[in-house]
Formats: sequence, structure tokens, C-alpha cells
Amino acid sequence: MPLIALNVDSEDQSKVEVGGLPALEKQTLKSYLPDSEGFAAFASTTAFKEYVAYIIKPSYAMHQRMGILRNTVSGQTLAEDMSFRNFYSGRILWDEAMASASAEWCVQHPKGLMLGLVGSDHVKFGCGVPARCARQLGGGLSAVRSLMLNPRVAVG
Repeated sequence: MPLIALNVDSEDQSKVEVGGLPALEKQTLKSYLPDSEGFAAFASTTAFKEYVAYIIKPSYAMHQRMGILRNTVSGQTLAEDMSFRNFYSGRILWDEAMASASAEWCVQHPKGLMLGLVGSDHVKFGCGVPARCARQLGGGLSAVRSLMLNPRVAVG
């Protein structure tokens, strides 16, 4: 069974965590976000705004409480906590990149089965990786299925 990498390159992710999406070169950003119009439109939906309020903001607060916002994913130390803007930019880049890689594989293998193993925050509220993948495949959420293993409420 073939395995494919869904994640953003850690060096690129670190650039976003320091300088937001503008920190990536245009071609690099396009490689992660092949559907820039769909990406932008997705962020304007009510559902996505709720996803940000109920998933991304609490995740940022938890990372802040844990004292881990001073380091990027590649280990770069920041002078102060990563801003919410850059944390948010990193999160949506991560979601869109994983969805794009999944959708691309599904298009190339129409009779195949894609099984993505991603963290729970990337599937919650219907606005993470599965919804982004479904947007790129067409057919809405009926084009994908999500299964959360051992879902529990975060204690924080």
C-alpha cells in the first residue's frame, strides 16, 4: 500500500509561523494551494468562521498556555509568542495542503481509496481537511468520509 506525505514541508511551515502566508514564495504557496479562489471563498463561509472560533482560537490559547508558541515546527525560537495571525495562517495552510495532496491522489486514482491520518482538530466542525478535499473534488461532503477515533472533549 503506497504512502504519500500530506504535510507541509516543516521549513515552509516555519516561514508561515514567522511571517504569515506572504512569507512563502509565490510558487511555493501555489504548490500548497492550487485552488486559490476556492481557498479564499472557503474562508468567507459562516461554517468556517465558526470553525475558527471553536477550534483554531482555542487551539491557539492552549498552545499559549503550554508555552509552546515561541518555537516554530522546525525548532526556530521566536522572540515572542507567535501571533494568532501567523498561527492561523499556518493552520489553514496545513489543512489546505493536506486536502490538496489528498484530492490530487484521488483524481489520479479514481478507483483507489485514500485514507488520511490527521489530527482531530484538522477534521472537527466539518471545515478542516475533509471539507477542503471535498471542495476540490466536487460533489460536496458526500465525496469524502471522516471518522474520528476516540474523540473526547479537550480538558483545558
